[in-house]
Amino acid sequence: MIGRNARSGLLLAAGDVAAFLLFTLAGRLEHRMNPLAPHFFETALSFALPWLAAASAFGLFRPSMLLRPWTMASRVAVAWAIACPVGLFVRAWLLERNVSYLFGAVTFGLMLALLLLWRLPWVVAARAGRGRSA
Repeated sequence: MIGRNARSGLLLAAGDVAAFLLFTLAGRLEHRMNPLAPHFFETALSFALPWLAAASAFGLFRPSMLLRPWTMASRVAVAWAIACPVGLFVRAWLLERNVSYLFGAVTFGLMLALLLLWRLPWVVAARAGRGRSA
């Protein structure tokens, strides 16, 4: 049986992966590309996998992190600053393309916003739950 903390961590990781899938889908639709093309998952996973490693290293899947939103936000930013360039190079290698610095800048900014914004309701719920159990 999975404990409550492990389940919360898995949900946080799943939400992050969903954010990468959403970003990739939006990008493909914005550029009038087939969203179901084979490169969809290569693009999403080239960023999601380095992110999952960096986020794990910074403790971002621990439920207690939700109780410290400013610490969480700063760690998200640092982890993404590490993972994004890795993802850019992995994507370029997989798709046999050059690294686009404009794409990198857009990806960094939009994904940072997505990673922070989707966690906001979790922060509110965690803090509200903490107030009830005190």
